[in-house]
Amino acid sequence: MLRNVLILLVLGSLFLTLVPARLAAQKTKINEDERAGFKKAVEFFEKQKYGLAQYYFDEYREDFGLEMNLTNTDAEYYSALCAIELFHKNSEFRITSFIEDNPESARQKYAFFHMGRYQYREKCFAKAADWFSRID
Repeated sequence: MLRNVLILLVLGSLFLTLVPARLAAQKTKINEDERAGFKKAVEFFEKQKYGLAQYYFDEYREDFGLEMNLTNTDAEYYSALCAIELFHKNSEFRITSFIEDNPESARQKYAFFHMGRYQYREKCFAKAADWFSRID
């Protein structure tokens, strides 16, 4: 009888020590998703938290920059828009780089619009008109 109690205690203590370790090791789906940083950046962008959004877009591009895919292109586009919204000095360079590097992008015309809006905000009305005229 004593032997059965000891075995039960040992097995019970092993069970209680191994189960929490196993539960702590489980990862959620978002931690496994390689696009989690991109999704987080989009959430911040939609909430108009452009500084945080740009950070996560740039981090995503740094991690997956060599991969040519739609998500990487979108990260470059949104990062450039964040620069415009934050009045960064390199925002014109970033948006024109996006336009030149991604001529086939579906976001091309939106980039023209935002570049025109940026030029208008900078009171460069002739340049703004030129960018707006590129939109069909």
